[in-house]
Amino acid sequence: MKLRFISLLVPTTTIEQSYTGGLAQCLADFGPVDGESLEITDSLLRISAMSPQDMQSLCDTMASKGLRGITATNGKQSWNEFCVVDTLMGLTLPCTWITVDRDSNTASLKATQA
Repeated sequence: MKLRFISLLVPTTTIEQSYTGGLAQCLADFGPVDGESLEITDSLLRISAMSPQDMQSLCDTMASKGLRGITATNGKQSWNEFCVVDTLMGLTLPCTWITVDRDSNTASLKATQA
């Protein structure tokens, strides 16, 4: 999936399991799917923002709908059910379920998550 500006990524299975109202409600909340600010594949949803403040608002909305964002283990923060990728800096925190290719500016679920 192509990354745009600052991208919030979440597996579609996670949305179905954790987002209040599931995938249909998430798409209603953030749609329309236009390939620019919102894109969906079989396994991954991307919502893009142009500023850190807008991304923080998206993260807050995801958390209010039931998804867990940042988690801490042994004092180290990482992404949990969704993650944020900046096209210039890469992943903003470690994330175990996503692969980011900075050369092609794309992201995908790791093979064990697909």
